[in-house]
Amino acid sequence: MTLMVTGHRKLTPPGWTGNPYPNKNPMVEEWHAKIVDAMHTFVFNYAIHCLNPKDKTTVPNFITGMAIGADQLFAKAVLKLYQLSVPYNLHAACSFEGQDSKWPQYSKTEFTDILKQCTSVTNVSEPGYAPQKMQIRNQWMVDRCTNVLAIWDGIKKGGTYNCIRSAIKAKKTIIQLNSKTLEIKML
Repeated sequence: MTLMVTGHRKLTPPGWTGNPYPNKNPMVEEWHAKIVDAMHTFVFNYAIHCLNPKDKTTVPNFITGMAIGADQLFAKAVLKLYQLSVPYNLHAACSFEGQDSKWPQYSKTEFTDILKQCTSVTNVSEPGYAPQKMQIRNQWMVDRCTNVLAIWDGIKKGGTYNCIRSAIKAKKTIIQLNSKTLEIKML
């Protein structure tokens, strides 16, 4: 079984109107930590469900698109499984080589640190930025997953919503972690 993530880049506490990036504000960083904790609880339960109870040979697979925001927070939640001795495979599906080239240095560093801990890395498209490469990456992940964890506030526009629509069309199981309330529900 394979769980992929889709979600917003800008994840801020309810009512927040300031800068959405955590290195700029401790309140946003604290909200991100709460999101990681909620994702980790879900990921842990998912992983335990996937493991074969007799011989523990079925290792759960996770896919992240490695964008700033939900994708990287999801990777951090999955990587916490290591501390609990829960086996897993974490696959990074990057839109293209150099995906992080225009990001601030702190984001590039975090991106590189996460990639080093992934089981595999796939650059889905050729190098060079083009907006459609994010959707191509999303479809690549949908095609390879069983389930989708959507870190989504319910707004029906943008890349996250497009990815959810692709997953619905592909008849994937979709679980929403509401990015404003942290409530989890099946879509």
